Amino acid sequence: MSNVYSSFHQLLVHFHNHFRDGIERLVQHAQNVSPATAQSFRRQIGDYISTLNLHHSIEDARIFPIVGKKLDISQLEADHHELEDIIQKLQHLISSSPFDASKAASFVEQLRPLVLQHMKLEEEMLSPASLQGVLSEAEVRSFTH
Repeated sequence: MSNVYSSFHQLLVHFHNHFRDGIERLVQHAQNVSPATAQSFRRQIGDYISTLNLHHSIEDARIFPIVGKKLDISQLEADHHELEDIIQKLQHLISSSPFDASKAASFVEQLRPLVLQHMKLEEEMLSPASLQGVLSEAEVRSFTH
């Protein structure tokens, strides 16, 4: 197996682990949010959804168009739309005054299983074994350059 496929997959898993850790921290904060911690919860949500949006934008622009020509990625694309719906609701909440921490906590709880399931599926579908023989090394290299 070429190192290009493994390197890409390792990078993907690295980013996904960051998002897994982040969603777990958000859920923990959501379960213990109080008036005293509401503003830090609001900032934490904003930071998380901002980086998650960036990650998905890169996938949508650079990875999915190439992979989608050769593999069925309809579930990954559907996941992005479902995630985007919750992200938009969270963006609205964190920009609203007063901030409804309870409602935000509910959306964070909804976001968690979607994020975790999506990243697991993505890692399976974009694994070295799945991509080798389907995409060229140059195509995989283009994901990160």
